[in-house]
Amino acid sequence: MIKLLFLLILSITNTAYAIPRGIENNNPGNIEYNKTNKWKGQTGHDGRFVKFDTEINGIRSLVILLQNKIEGKTASSLGRKLDNIQKLGFNYAPTHENDTNKYIDCIEHYSKVNKKDIITKDLLTQVVRGIIICENGYNPYKNLDKIVKRFIK
Repeated sequence: MIKLLFLLILSITNTAYAIPRGIENNNPGNIEYNKTNKWKGQTGHDGRFVKFDTEINGIRSLVILLQNKIEGKTASSLGRKLDNIQKLGFNYAPTHENDTNKYIDCIEHYSKVNKKDIITKDLLTQVVRGIIICENGYNPYKNLDKIVKRFIK
């Protein structure tokens, strides 16, 4: 639906913009493909990132991934709780491929959550919004808060 609206706007304005990869893949958090992960709604990958059948399943997977990282339950977290934006940022956007401090500042800015504050369930929606904006340049989901809250455990 979001992609169709975006394409309609482009055709009306006669402007050529690329749809961000995360939006195109219904994976607004740009979750990397890993053959051991079987995300709900996963339809494949684009060589690096998972593709989902719907944006709902992409957002759902982002929420689950973040909750697992926050609780230290992912292989990449090595049992450490990545419970604030700063810790999460160094794991989610490692320095060997990103300007991690800039990424952390971006999430802090758009989520309006201090990078050193513990990410509680109440703050997770804001952090998800910040990640989506930083990954894609904007948040196209008008009901994002409602969608995220459905999947917070």
